[in-house]
Amino acid sequence: MYRQFFVRPEDRKYQRILCRNDNGKIKTFQLNTVTFGLSAAPYLAIRCLTKLAEDKGHHFSNAARALQRDFYVDDALTGAATKEEALALREELTELLNSAGLNVRQWASNEKELLKGLPEQYINHKLQLRESSTVKILGVFWNSADDTILYAVKAPVFSACVTKRLSPEEFLHPSI
Repeated sequence: MYRQFFVRPEDRKYQRILCRNDNGKIKTFQLNTVTFGLSAAPYLAIRCLTKLAEDKGHHFSNAARALQRDFYVDDALTGAATKEEALALREELTELLNSAGLNVRQWASNEKELLKGLPEQYINHKLQLRESSTVKILGVFWNSADDTILYAVKAPVFSACVTKRLSPEEFLHPSI
């Protein structure tokens, strides 16, 4: 998503890369788009989505609301009260984001009917192939089959043993 947004020409001077070629000569490159990996990139991407909603929201009111409320960087976590509203939201989001050169991919839904009509490459294949009925977003898993939220916890593996100097309580809770 980041590379889809152009940086204003007057601000591009702040995105320069220095490279040394085989002869030892230094070349300077100026980046024209929001660049993934920069500390400001997530903010800039979200700000671009917000600006898109402000500029074109009057044509796509539901999609604009979702852009401002239901996105976390490039993940949309949204819904609707009815299938019809969800389909309308899907169409609006697709049109609004396409107007900025952004293509929505990895669609997932707990209702298969909402995925009909989408290009095959834009559907979350794990859900379609039934290898797994979960989608991981922000470290939380959504099981679309029964519409539940899950999370995984890794129990820590301790290599030290409990001794007279280290009680079980101190071993499990070092801050005690």
